[in-house]
Amino acid sequence: MKILKSTILASLLALGTANLYGAEGHSHGGSTHVHEKINETKAIVIAKNMKDGLVKKGTINNTWQNIDASKVEKKIFGKSEEWLISFNNTQIEDKEKQTLYVFVSLTGEVTGANFTGN
Repeated sequence: MKILKSTILASLLALGTANLYGAEGHSHGGSTHVHEKINETKAIVIAKNMKDGLVKKGTINNTWQNIDASKVEKKIFGKSEEWLISFNNTQIEDKEKQTLYVFVSLTGEVTGANFTGN
């Protein structure tokens, strides 16, 4: 069952996040294609929207609905620096699933979410 939930979460993230956030701040005018960097506050808003979307889809349970970000940091993954926003839900019995990590690029695109932070 855990594998199934993880697979569903990964599939939803892979297929759904581009449509959720792809249009925000995305202009096709002019000859350049530059995205402005977002600040910490905007990264939190984007991550919270992603978390709330996972609740709405039933990917994670309703106890996550009112959980605020507990930690925000910039981390380097591979060659890219990203925002890593953590949400800690102590109502979850499985300690390995108590922290949801949402990854947001510096330009505001959700790049993933998981319970490992990696």
